[in-house]
Amino acid sequence: MNGRYSLPKPFRLHGTRLLHFSGRGVLGRQRFVAALVISCLLHGAVVVLPYFGESRKTALVEPGKKTGPAFLATTLARVAHPHRKPLPTPAEVPPQELPQASQAAVPSGDQQETRPDGREVENHGRDASGLPFAGLRYYPASRLTKRPRAIAPIDLDIPEIRGFIASGKVVLILWISDLGLVTEVEVEQSELPGAFAASARSVFSHARFEPGELDGQTVGSIIRIEVTYDDDRLRGG
Repeated sequence: MNGRYSLPKPFRLHGTRLLHFSGRGVLGRQRFVAALVISCLLHGAVVVLPYFGESRKTALVEPGKKTGPAFLATTLARVAHPHRKPLPTPAEVPPQELPQASQAAVPSGDQQETRPDGREVENHGRDASGLPFAGLRYYPASRLTKRPRAIAPIDLDIPEIRGFIASGKVVLILWISDLGLVTEVEVEQSELPGAFAASARSVFSHARFEPGELDGQTVGSIIRIEVTYDDDRLRGG
């Protein structure tokens, strides 16, 4: 001891740093660095290897019965509509053969412009099936320039009334279209049993007429018909 401070041999003072040059410490540091490098390589291998391996997608399916795709079955069916009879056209109206008889249908001279029940007749009209004619006007005979005429004789001696012995008259009102078809027959008055009025109405509903005219144009018309039944058996003939 000479008053000077001496440092241990393994240490040297360089400025303010204290360095230790022990041989064992250097070796331990090298091992640490080597272990660190190996660890980094291993972690890198773990990260990189999946990219070089085989990629496979696996669908997870729960166990159970396999079924095919579901389909919606539809059946086209023709809808059945109620049977409807077609409306007859003038060409489809069947002619009716009538037996010959002595009774004659004579149209009366005067015609009224209103129905017996007071309703106006110009807008009244029905087709052969009972449906109204759209927009068809009917004019009384007094307003026509040409009255309708029957195309063929109308005979009323049919089997339905031959069993009756009676005389009298039946008054009918006929609505005749601009085509000459009888669209409605109304029994206005009858002096005879119901069979006479029913038979007369049926016969006239199938009759064909030359349509009435107004200033040269065919129009719907209304005429009154008086049918007289004269049975000779009542006179002993």
